[in-house]
Amino acid sequence: MKPKTINVLLIITIICISLSAIFVKLSDAPSTIMVMYRMFLGCLLLLPFVFKYRKTLRLIKRKEWMAIMFAGIFLAGHFGSGLNHSIIRPSQVLHSY
Repeated sequence: MKPKTINVLLIITIICISLSAIFVKLSDAPSTIMVMYRMFLGCLLLLPFVFKYRKTLRLIKRKEWMAIMFAGIFLAGHFGSGLNHSIIRPSQVLHSY
């Protein structure tokens, strides 16, 4: 990718991450619904890369897939439990790392 493209994508990413905590706080939906939408949209955004690199993904071993799924389950639990129980600023700082 060209450096200019990377910089534009980085700026868009920073803006989206910065605004996400505000939108979460303004939402009246339960935290589990917000988590479902965040994970679903993330999967949709990753889908083109899965098709592009499907040959490489087949090289990942079963043990590595299990570790990825284990981490994903805990990430979903983290999103679900922390969204309604924190204020915006600390939540945003924690999710930015």
